[in-house]
Amino acid sequence: MKKLFLILFLLPILMIGQNTKLDAIIFVNGDTIYGNIIEVGTEEITYTYRGESIKNKTRISALAKIDFANGRGQNFKGLDTFNRMIENERNSLITKQKKEEWKINREQREKEKLEKKKTKHSKIKELYKTKKRWHFKLGNNILIPFNETIEQFKVNTNYSSLPGLNSEISYNLILNKNNSYLPSINIGRVRYTTDNYNYSRTLFGITNKIQSKINNYLYLDYGIKVETPSVFQKSNLKNYNTVTQITTSILVSTIYKPSFINNNNYYIFFDINIPFYTSINYSLGDSPFEKSNLLLNRYLTIGFGYDF
Repeated sequence: MKKLFLILFLLPILMIGQNTKLDAIIFVNGDTIYGNIIEVGTEEITYTYRGESIKNKTRISALAKIDFANGRGQNFKGLDTFNRMIENERNSLITKQKKEEWKINREQREKEKLEKKKTKHSKIKELYKTKKRWHFKLGNNILIPFNETIEQFKVNTNYSSLPGLNSEISYNLILNKNNSYLPSINIGRVRYTTDNYNYSRTLFGITNKIQSKINNYLYLDYGIKVETPSVFQKSNLKNYNTVTQITTSILVSTIYKPSFINNNNYYIFFDINIPFYTSINYSLGDSPFEKSNLLLNRYLTIGFGYDF
């Protein structure tokens, strides 16, 4: 009974002590002191700490503001400096957070990039396992147009194309799912006739081309071909002229794999060789090829191919 009476007696005192409010003295540097303000002068303030009776003084120039216990506030000149400091700290914190977020995002991007690269390499490895690496093509060369008339040495010369064979072997370097790089070597012959003679030219070429997959049955090749040497022959004469030249051409090829062929390694191809530069651009004496070098390197090849 005595304990209960003691608790009831001390409870109001404890509640009063807990509800006692103090003045808050906020300095320019951000420090805060809780106590009781005794006096606010023109240059100093006088205050006591909580639970102490000793009077302390602080210059007003070091203060930002005072929040009195009764709810009233008093600001000083240092408040602007205090607010700027708070703003700078807030901006610094935001900047730090942004840097941390950027770092995390960068690490995440690098991780995703690495995973994507690994996935890409894995897919390419699978393609290397399943896709044929070597390509062999055998076809028939025909000059385009088939018939052409060109003035040579002030004389009109008529050209007519004759069938000629062409063979090519390529190696497949896979770039991605739909594109490959195919370095190629070809050897073949172009044949044609003029008003008086039949001619044939032996071709040896190196091609750098890209193969793009259109769908499961159609592919497109495009690249640059360099051919040398070319031999001009008058096949129905004992004597003939041999001229070595270098020709640079654009090669465009269409590859079609018919759906009715069970073995997908066989295909039909159409190549167009379009020259844009030849090293022979001067008179060759009595030969009629002075202005027809580009014509004689423009040909169509149609044939069959096999992947292995």
